[in-house]
Amino acid sequence: MTRYEIRSIVKAQTKKERPTEAGKEMIMDKYNDLFKEIYGYGTTMTVTTEDGSTISGIMFGNDECFDVNEFYQILVAGGKVYKCYYQLPEDDDGDLSNIDYEHPYRVDDCTRDYEDVV
Repeated sequence: MTRYEIRSIVKAQTKKERPTEAGKEMIMDKYNDLFKEIYGYGTTMTVTTEDGSTISGIMFGNDECFDVNEFYQILVAGGKVYKCYYQLPEDDDGDLSNIDYEHPYRVDDCTRDYEDVV
């Protein structure tokens, strides 16, 4: 598949048109490659959103993922990129293993921020 075809798939997705399953897989592979390069290997994860729905995909990130003072991790799922935001532990000892990564307090679709990558 050419770069032009990949861009067409992404544009179709942002216009609420549905890309083919093969197109979604290709987009996810590109996003996964990008975040793997930045953060290393991801972890298969299913998160529950604020409205109770679930999203399954590959989660990437590290202890340096902050939007101002909000800690987040990246979730790549279904041809989209999400930022999953988490409360930091109260004890402030820097141990992020105590976070319940399956239950973020907010999930934002940030696919548009990464469209030019694929």
